[in-house]
Amino acid sequence: MQSHVIFTNGRSGSNFLANLLNDHPSVVNYGEVLWPTHTAMKIGRPYRAMRGTAAYLDALLTSERVLTAALMTSAIERRFNGRETMKKQTGDITTVGIKEFGIRFERAGLSDYLRERPNLLVVSLVRDNTFERMLSVELLRRTGLIGNAHPDAEERQKEILTVPLDHAFERLEVLETERTEQLAMIDGIPEHRLLRLTYEEMLGSPEGMTESAEAMQRFLGVEPRPLESKHRKLRSKTERIGNYDELLAAVSDSKFADVLTRDGSLAPSS
Repeated sequence: MQSHVIFTNGRSGSNFLANLLNDHPSVVNYGEVLWPTHTAMKIGRPYRAMRGTAAYLDALLTSERVLTAALMTSAIERRFNGRETMKKQTGDITTVGIKEFGIRFERAGLSDYLRERPNLLVVSLVRDNTFERMLSVELLRRTGLIGNAHPDAEERQKEILTVPLDHAFERLEVLETERTEQLAMIDGIPEHRLLRLTYEEMLGSPEGMTESAEAMQRFLGVEPRPLESKHRKLRSKTERIGNYDELLAAVSDSKFADVLTRDGSLAPSS
């Protein structure tokens, strides 16, 4: 049984990627297992206290007993919540993984974790345009909306938000540091166990979604199959951020100007 990690940071498309993977009958991805309220974190607290966080992650990624328990728990939760039960059996699973943020690996003292496990496959997912990522973080922080499935999503999307310039620059500094540290943590991983994806390539077009899904399946060694995307975009940030043009102009004329052109989607104003 192969192990994988979707290695990313917040507001970079990792929910989309993990959900896409979990729609494959041979894949299980447990999600953000270092998040304090995750079921595994709560159940695994005594194990982590005795053996440490690295051993906790190793157990999640390699133990068939943990996988069997997780599949049973998931089936029970889905049935309880009135959702369709996914018929996955332990013997059908080819790869088990997690999706986690670089910042959490660092806080847990696990900056070398990915490099030190020679059989671990790493899907590196980066959002190159830190300006857009910063705005996405602000929208999440203020509205609580991750997608449009929330019952109040339509109403919440009507709210027009303003992001103060000084706050925007503070957040850009933090997020640029996160990105630099995220890339440093995959430095030195052999290319045969590293797949590099960007938010811009993956979610920039329907073709990008398809190509990313196909590349991921090849990388993980699972049977290729069409995967249905449930991704639904919220209203654009230009509509939801009242001072978007002001922010864009200010960033274009600052030391952060290069973040606007990493993916070619935004060119600084002339």
